[in-house]
Amino acid sequence: DLATYQSRKYGTTQGEAAIKFVTAHEMGLPLSAGLRGINVINNIPIIAPKLAWGLIVKHPDFDGYEEKRLTDKQEKFLGFQIALRRKNNPIKEATRQFTLEDARRITQGNKKLIDKDNYQNYPENMCYWRAMGFVIDVIFPDVLFGLGGQVEGLDITPGGDIVTGK
Repeated sequence: DLATYQSRKYGTTQGEAAIKFVTAHEMGLPLSAGLRGINVINNIPIIAPKLAWGLIVKHPDFDGYEEKRLTDKQEKFLGFQIALRRKNNPIKEATRQFTLEDARRITQGNKKLIDKDNYQNYPENMCYWRAMGFVIDVIFPDVLFGLGGQVEGLDITPGGDIVTGK
């Protein structure tokens, strides 16, 4: 709406705010959750990992998860591995991981992910949310209506929000 657009708090344009409202409505989300947890990148709505995780946990077919902090023999952090389980689905369980080695390999623009501030300051959180996003895409794609998975290459905060405006 016009007030949301004018406040610039939830979108840079009136159209972006409208996309967030429509997407939240179609997903059955409170509009306020959609405004905070849906981002518009290149005119495409993308759901923040922590909002996606909230939708998964409350889904009636959610059947648990396991997270494994990956380390080397000296207990140095390497990455995260996340497994999700789902009832009443052809795929009952899936596991995905994201490591610091993956962040060293992936280039975003002219910079490796590992060289970005969020990876330098919060490497464990970054690996956790990437692994979580990958496994959600596999086991619960219908819950997110195809809005997951597009976070690869985007900046994510330690809390699982997408950083916009960079």
